[in-house]
Amino acid sequence: MEDLISFIIPAYNNENTIGECIGSVLKQTCKKEIIVVDNGSTDRTRDIIERYPVKLLIEKKRGAAAARNRGLGVANGNLVAFVDADAVLPRKWCAKALQILKNAKEDVVGAGGPLLSIGRSDIAKALDALSFGKPRNIGRTYTDALNASGVMFDMKIFREIRFDENLIRGQDTELGFRIRNAGYKLLYDSELYVYHHNPTTLKSLVKKWFKYGKSYPLSYLKHRKMRGTWFYARVFFIPVLFLLIALSFIWTITAWIACLQLLILFFSYIYIGLQIPTEIRRIDVITFSFIQTIKQLAQLMGIWYGFFERMFFKPIG
Repeated sequence: MEDLISFIIPAYNNENTIGECIGSVLKQTCKKEIIVVDNGSTDRTRDIIERYPVKLLIEKKRGAAAARNRGLGVANGNLVAFVDADAVLPRKWCAKALQILKNAKEDVVGAGGPLLSIGRSDIAKALDALSFGKPRNIGRTYTDALNASGVMFDMKIFREIRFDENLIRGQDTELGFRIRNAGYKLLYDSELYVYHHNPTTLKSLVKKWFKYGKSYPLSYLKHRKMRGTWFYARVFFIPVLFLLIALSFIWTITAWIACLQLLILFFSYIYIGLQIPTEIRRIDVITFSFIQTIKQLAQLMGIWYGFFERMFFKPIG
């Protein structure tokens, strides 16, 4: 029996990218249905969607989690693929994903890969070389979570689990944690990439990863067992740095320790960059490390902004 893939695309004010996204899905050589869920767009997104042979749904509850769950509710496929409205699938993406899932062990229920930049700036090159902490040359590995843009799942998992609609951001990570806790596995394959409108300037880089930082702890607050050394290192990096800077007005040596802390972060990316082949990194290791350090600092600042935002202005989500 031929597999049917249900492509689910959540969309919100994506008039500049939704057409290209749907077009890339239509070009996939597999038996498919395409479900686009408009999440309350106020621009021309819905008008553009209606030009294509897709199933259009309207979801009034805000958030990609609610939109994806709405799509799952009407999906007919035995496999489901999630694609963000600002992503573009390579022509053979579906065939690769199908092959990976078919050849994987029975407990593997999902597979995805990196988000490669459509742009060609140095920012884009640095992000492509190290996507969500995974070097571009990593190959295939198990992972705790997958980014829900350009990822394929066995539909059986969604008979047990759905996206947490209480989370406005970070739902894909939290979903991955519950999948792992249920005894299943997820695969990350560097060849299962999708193209994405990643930041191309330092300003847009800082803005995006600051936003990621605000949502970063949410999944870990719900899943204590998933907290490891890297989680605590990220959470406490900024408080320790600020404490050292404050103490420098009393003890000069703490200013040097604060500088050392920043240098350790920078040189850790130099070490990572040197492990990535030049033809994949595509920029010099110093530029790579500088961009990755700025990105990480933006996320770390976002983490604490998110803590204070939820504490004083609104609940988690």
